[in-house]
Amino acid sequence: MTVYAYNNGKRRETLRKHVKTGFYVIKVFYLDRGYHMQASRRLGVDSDDVKNCILKSYLLHDLGKAYGEMQDRIIKGRSAPGHEIISAIGALKVLEGWEKGVIALSILLHHHAIRSIIKAIRELEERDILRKPQKIHPDYWDEMGDIHRELHVKRPPETICYNDLTPLLNEVSRVYRNFKSSLNNAILDTNIALAYVILHPLITADVISATLATKNIEVKTKDELVK
Repeated sequence: MTVYAYNNGKRRETLRKHVKTGFYVIKVFYLDRGYHMQASRRLGVDSDDVKNCILKSYLLHDLGKAYGEMQDRIIKGRSAPGHEIISAIGALKVLEGWEKGVIALSILLHHHAIRSIIKAIRELEERDILRKPQKIHPDYWDEMGDIHRELHVKRPPETICYNDLTPLLNEVSRVYRNFKSSLNNAILDTNIALAYVILHPLITADVISATLATKNIEVKTKDELVK
């Protein structure tokens, strides 16, 4: 069995390929151009930390699609609305330290132009997803474990359920409270700024990778990708 990120009935994209293609997009359009170093200078965050946050966010942004009903919907050729909520919950569980709240927020927001976080949560509730534990695809670690190990990201939890939603919302609320406090003090909040620094390459890579899969286009070089 294979874990899929996309399936329109005619063409499929595995989660592994979606992540690998996205990494290549991020490398060509962002890292090779020093995006993470520019962000480092502006935010006062180590450039390697910025780079790792971007890559970890992309690795985990579609993690929710590997769970239970989300993967079932994709296999049937349907979309998986609300997967970003499950992805963010998973990110919070596998990451440690200051970065986890920033990355979870970026993942939550990567479909925000399509649906709000509240709407996404309500859609999960209406479909009764998370009321029962959602199990990860049994082959996820075999297909994605090497990428996790390369980025020093722990193995995702076997199940995610409704009780896991509260810690996520608490963490996001904490980040936003710090943001409001920074506005009152006329100081840029580093966590919020970094979340949006992550979002730009995350969304760009997500869209390009999905578009290439939809049109069944293979790219092997920088020039092919740019074209």
